[in-house]
Amino acid sequence: MNLIVNGCSFTNGNFGTGSETWANVVRDYFKEYNVKYKNLGWKGNSNDNIIPQTLEYIKQIEKNENTSVIIQLTALDRIIVEGKKSPTIGSALKSLNWMQWAMSRNEPVNSWWENYFINEYSEEKHIKSFIERLLNFQSELKKYPNIKYKIFCGWDILTQNNNKFNMWDLNTKYQNKQDQLISELYPELHKKFNLLDLSKFWFFENNYVHYGGLSQWVQYNVPTEYWYRDINKKEIDYHPSDFAHKKFAEQVIIPLIKEML
Repeated sequence: MNLIVNGCSFTNGNFGTGSETWANVVRDYFKEYNVKYKNLGWKGNSNDNIIPQTLEYIKQIEKNENTSVIIQLTALDRIIVEGKKSPTIGSALKSLNWMQWAMSRNEPVNSWWENYFINEYSEEKHIKSFIERLLNFQSELKKYPNIKYKIFCGWDILTQNNNKFNMWDLNTKYQNKQDQLISELYPELHKKFNLLDLSKFWFFENNYVHYGGLSQWVQYNVPTEYWYRDINKKEIDYHPSDFAHKKFAEQVIIPLIKEML
């Protein structure tokens, strides 16, 4: 069996010797299953790469091989245009209507990207491209009956954060239950969103959160001191701790994969 994972630093963090991500825990768990494992993720990734790269890798596999795929979506924070990966969008556009969880807003922006964001970029076009990539991925995978997959978010990337909760608070659990989806900003895009097969997605949901990701699961299932990798750094490392990754892998991802076997 093949086991393919993809994502950003939440999946392939490169945090140093001995550090864990959920994907490392999954890799080690399934060693005894004689699984061919591939981690395509990398730090600073973009959904514009994660989704099509996963699809292209799948197309190289024999159609009769049983394959399980886990995709971790990252922030709608970097895009790829003409093969170039953008700086974080918040670095180019200081005022964002819906992207409350932009990463650093201090990355250098060269003249090419400055021109693109001034003259060509729009939030509507960005969201449209994201949804269409997901729809295409799901459509293409219907051609591969031996491939099963689940998609999850590293954190909440799909809602508008109207209630102004800080997702990265050190002590307070995030809430977004009343927040609308970003797709609802544009009625035609929301129609597209509703075409997605959400049964292929895993979301963390409870009385306070909907469309949540790994980080939301951690806040509601792991002691506060293990929410983040390092809160003592000058710039706090908000990646989940090794302990949190391990628990998430054991309690969420491994059971999902077993269901697909």
